[in-house]
Amino acid sequence: MAFVDSAACGAADALPAAPSVPRWSAARVGLEALGLTATGALLLRRDPRHPLTAAATAALLIVDAWFDIVASARGAELKPRRS
Repeated sequence: MAFVDSAACGAADALPAAPSVPRWSAARVGLEALGLTATGALLLRRDPRHPLTAAATAALLIVDAWFDIVASARGAELKPRRS
């Protein structure tokens, strides 16, 4: 167990302070579009496996929304506008 803890700490220290991933949005949109397309295609064919792709796509969308919330900057976007 101690090895796992020390390995995790070593990996955390090796991470950059400000990660930058090129084309991250395109990858996320592509995965979501793939899931929705696969689910739609199975529905159109009346394939009984469509709940599997629907569940996987729903999980992906929930994780994506969670990641957007966690990774977003605090402040201005959430403040109500004053008229």
